Amino acid sequence: MKRHGRPAGPPDGGYGWVVCFAAFWTSGVVFGIQNNFAVTYVAILDAFPGADAFRTAWIGSLNWGLQHLCSPLAGVLVDRMGCRKTACVGAVLVFTGLMTSSFASRLEILYVTFGIITGTGMAISNVAAITILGHYFTTRLGLVNGFATTGSCVFTASLPYVINALLRHIGLFNTFRCLSVLGASLMLCALSFRTVPHDVDLHGDSEKKGTPNSDDHQDEKTPLKPPERRVKHASLILPTYKNEVLVTCIGASSWAGRMFWGRIGDFPRVRRVRLHQMAFFVTGEATS
Repeated sequence: MKRHGRPAGPPDGGYGWVVCFAAFWTSGVVFGIQNNFAVTYVAILDAFPGADAFRTAWIGSLNWGLQHLCSPLAGVLVDRMGCRKTACVGAVLVFTGLMTSSFASRLEILYVTFGIITGTGMAISNVAAITILGHYFTTRLGLVNGFATTGSCVFTASLPYVINALLRHIGLFNTFRCLSVLGASLMLCALSFRTVPHDVDLHGDSEKKGTPNSDDHQDEKTPLKPPERRVKHASLILPTYKNEVLVTCIGASSWAGRMFWGRIGDFPRVRRVRLHQMAFFVTGEATS
């Protein structure tokens, strides 16, 4: 069926590849900064005399927890405001949180700036970036989701060396300012999440709701991304390696898995929900 001379349905290409790269970059910035908190953690301990390991760890815990806890809120914002405006809000929060972290005079301030504000912004940005892919792809959505989420792997593997170099040469607070530039780049990604270039409302179109395999397309919007493993578990296997090398290994293996299983998820007989459940089961068994 066509509307106003345009095909009804996602274009499966074209400008969608620009959106895919923007989602790749968004995933990379969000999870690259988050997964490398282990590198920043030591610098925070040194920058705040009297800070103990437990209190400092709460900063990363809040950031990680809010990133997932605020995902339902991000979904509501996407439904009400659209992906572009929602992603812009997320980008502003990430930039604001990282920039204000560079002026923190007490450890507790980082709870709010890096933990709550940045974590909330990361959740909003990531959900909007993943959701927009379903507006541009259908038959290749599994592969595209796999590629977009590998951004986290690439940044997780490369950022620890960059962050370590910045910490050595310019210190913790200037490093936060440099990371805020990455946060600001999310605004450019958000602006690329323009309205789908055809007259189809993928959220409210009753014809789409009644088509076969509509449940599968809804499932495809959820990336097959098992939780990242912690550096402390890897260090038990390779105790002589530095943290950044271990994080790089995790990022590289995660990249390969996402690309492979993203392609598997595109096959018509494969049930994506079952793949997702299997991923959580294997992850739980491996880390128990």
